[in-house]
Amino acid sequence: MTRSLFFGMIVLIAASLSCNNKANVPAGIIAVDKMTSILGDMMLADNYANEFIVLDSLQTRKEENAKFYAQIFSIYGTDRQQFVKSYKYYEGEPATLKLIYDSLYERMNRLRSTHYQNLIRKAGSNNNPK
Repeated sequence: MTRSLFFGMIVLIAASLSCNNKANVPAGIIAVDKMTSILGDMMLADNYANEFIVLDSLQTRKEENAKFYAQIFSIYGTDRQQFVKSYKYYEGEPATLKLIYDSLYERMNRLRSTHYQNLIRKAGSNNNPK
C-alpha cells in the first residue's frame, strides 16, 4: 500500500512538473494565451482587408495588412520583431503550436457561431412585425 502511494505521488509530481514546464516560456517570448489572441486578431484583420476594403490604385493589401498588424501589436504591447521571434520559438515546439492553433480554431468557431445566431435572431425579428 505504501509503495503504490509513493509511486502515485511520484507520477503526480512528474506530471505537474511537465505541465509547468510547458506553461513557462523563455524571456522575450510571447505567452501562449497572448500569442493565440494576437494570431486571432491578425486572422480577422486579414479577412477584413480581403473582404471589405476597396483598395485604390495607390494601396495594396500588403500595406493595409501591415497597418492592421502594427495596430494589433500596439494593442498587445508588442512589436513585429517580438512576434516573429515568438512564432519561430513556437514552431520549434510543435505540441505548443498545435495547442495555440487548436485554441484559435475553437475561438473562431465560437465567434462564427455567435455571429450566425445573431443574424438568425435579427432575421427572425424582421419577419415578425408588431
